[in-house]
Amino acid sequence: ESFLDPAHAAGIRVALDRVHAEKGTAYVTVHHDVNAVMSTCTHVLALKSGSTMFTGETVQLSEKVLEELYDIAFCQVETAQGRKLFIPETAR
Repeated sequence: ESFLDPAHAAGIRVALDRVHAEKGTAYVTVHHDVNAVMSTCTHVLALKSGSTMFTGETVQLSEKVLEELYDIAFCQVETAQGRKLFIPETAR
């Protein structure tokens, strides 16, 4: 979904969610966009250099985990709707 505009990316997610609901199957996606993960995933397996850096529920992601994963500082913000987002601050 990284090369899709927001409307088409949302359409793909809706289709995957429908298959999940109808068939009871799980699906795996690969993301490099932390905020896409925060808005679409329930669980995360984060890899760095081929090794597991973090595994758990999406809500457990933190600035510290992301800083260790991406080698850049992050600031956590919350939207008016209560959604948690992470903004990269500066390169180390």
